[in-house]
Amino acid sequence: MIVAVDLDMYVIALFAFRQLNAMELEELWLKFRTGKNNRFIAIHRLAVSLSREKSDALPFIHLYTWCDTASAFSVIGKLTAWKTWIIYDEVTPVFIRLSKSLCDMSDKEYNILQRFTIHMCNKTSTVEDINEFRKTRHNSLIENVPTTSVASRQHI
Repeated sequence: MIVAVDLDMYVIALFAFRQLNAMELEELWLKFRTGKNNRFIAIHRLAVSLSREKSDALPFIHLYTWCDTASAFSVIGKLTAWKTWIIYDEVTPVFIRLSKSLCDMSDKEYNILQRFTIHMCNKTSTVEDINEFRKTRHNSLIENVPTTSVASRQHI
C-alpha cells in the first residue's frame, strides 16, 4: 500500500503497477489522505482498464501538463488534458517515447506536442504553431494563452 497526500503518486502508481505486475504483484492500493479523510484507491483495477500505451505514456503527459510546476497549464485542468488526449491520440507515441528519454525530441515530435497544446486550449483551431495560435488569442486573458514555443520547448 502506498500512502499519499498528492495526486502525483496516483499517476506514478498507475505507471509503476505494470512493471510491478510483471514481477507478480497482483494488487496495489493507494491510501489518499485529504485532511482527516482517507480514500482507498485500487490502482490494480484502474491499471487494467488503462491500455498499455496510455500507461507507458503517463510519465510524460504528467510532466508536460499535470505536475505542480507546469504553471503554463494552470487554467487547463487535468480532465481537459485527458479528454484532449483521448481525442488527439496521435500524440500518444510521442508521450511514450518522451517518457523514456527527453534528450532528443525531434521537430516532428515537437510539432505534434504543439498541436496537442493548441487542442487543449481550443479544439476547433486549425493553427499548427503555438506562436501563431497565441496571435489569434490577443483578446484573451493571459492565463488562457499557452506559453511561447520557445518557453514550452524549454519546459520539456
